[in-house]
Parts: sequence; C-alpha cells; structure tokens
Amino acid sequence: MKYLAPRSIPALSQLLPDLGQPSPREIARYLDVSERTVYGWKATDNAPRSALLALFWESSYGLSALDAELHNSVAVWRNLSESLNHEAQMLRVRIARLEKMGGFGSANAPHLAPTVVQISAFS
Repeated sequence: MKYLAPRSIPALSQLLPDLGQPSPREIARYLDVSERTVYGWKATDNAPRSALLALFWESSYGLSALDAELHNSVAVWRNLSESLNHEAQMLRVRIARLEKMGGFGSANAPHLAPTVVQISAFS
C-alpha cells in the first residue's frame, strides 16, 4: 500500500500563514480541540503530528503534493492505455494476416471474422 502522508511536515508557524493566519478559535473548531490547546501549540510552535497533518492537507504544501501525485497517476494510466491500444492494434494486424493466409478449420474460426447470415423469405 502506498501512503501519501509526508515524511516531513512544515512547522505550525509555517502552515498557519499559508492558511491565511486562521484564529486559534478557527483552528480549534477545525481540529476539534480547545482554544487553550491551540494557544499552547502556537507558543511552543509544536503541535501533534495528527494536527499538523490535518493542516498540511489544507495548505498549499498538501495541495501541491496531491497535484503532483495526480499528475503522475494520470501519466501512468495514460501510458498504460496507449500501450494496451498499441498491443490491441498489433493483434488485429496479426489476425488479419492469418485470416488472409486461409482457413485452417479451427473451432473458433466463425468468431475471428464477421459472418453474414442470409435469411430466406421462404423459410
């Protein structure tokens, strides 16, 4: 499993200006802690990792990390899709070449090429 949590997180004093300097009351409400707790964190510039992580993902630091992850994921899936489309096209070419060589009486021959069903009006 791939974890997206950063190994290093900016200090609280770096995150808060990035978030627009929210008040201790706003931070306390967002993190579901007391204002007194937030004042203590700000005084020591030391908050628990869980609080810093929550603020990190709201900041431009976290949004930038998510943007990079999404960009890389899109590139990987696009390349995989192009690769599979190329492989499918190559297989279509091989099948067409084999069909031109002639019928081999294989059991799945009716499934390789489209067949025309004729319906008689006098059936």
